[in-house]
Amino acid sequence: MAETAELLVDKVLPQQPVRQWVPSLPFALRYLLATRPEIITQVLGIVYRAISGHLIRQAGLTRASAATGAVTLIQRFGSALNIHYHILALDGVYAADRQGRPRFVSVPAPSAGELRQLVQCIAIRIGRSLERAGLITRDIENEYLDFDPGEESPMHGLRGSSITYRIAVGQGAGGRTLTLKNPFRNGTTHILFSPQDFVARLAALVPRPWVNLTRYLGVFAPSSPMRRAIVPTPADSFA
Repeated sequence: MAETAELLVDKVLPQQPVRQWVPSLPFALRYLLATRPEIITQVLGIVYRAISGHLIRQAGLTRASAATGAVTLIQRFGSALNIHYHILALDGVYAADRQGRPRFVSVPAPSAGELRQLVQCIAIRIGRSLERAGLITRDIENEYLDFDPGEESPMHGLRGSSITYRIAVGQGAGGRTLTLKNPFRNGTTHILFSPQDFVARLAALVPRPWVNLTRYLGVFAPSSPMRRAIVPTPADSFA
């Protein structure tokens, strides 16, 4: 973690303001992302396009004349398998000056009303995208998953138990586990897991092989023509 922070500060992020955005998802969609890594990319793309569009509009520019960027760290850890995104987004946009060089344009912090509108926009777009892909089915009152997970894997059960705070294996399998963020009134500060359930919870947090948990977007993407002029070090020093 320290090495990643050092890389981002010294070699990736320019000396410009950065804001952290942390989108989280409902329980049912957490299971979908945990079992289908490609959906992580699909949802991240929707979230990033909404945020970047908001920033570009706030700068009074268009996507044709401006671009922004972000580094996203996909988080899997927590008291349960809660896949969410830590998006380090530039708090502004880049536009070319008269010489064609990137010029940074800062934007004001989003208001509470703007954040509510953005969350609503993201939720609608994610729902529509997953529905078109046949991954969820929605009716007037609720929505539920409607997808074939393919070949059954023991990991599906472990991930599902972790997401729903249930014991995965061993004694009491299927029962609810305790969640403990603050000490109990009697002074209790810890909970005990059976060895099997503890290992199962750790296994559920491990990503599949070759799933990249750090994503470079916008002007930080490898294909961005602005990247070499923006990052503190040559564009080929990280990927």
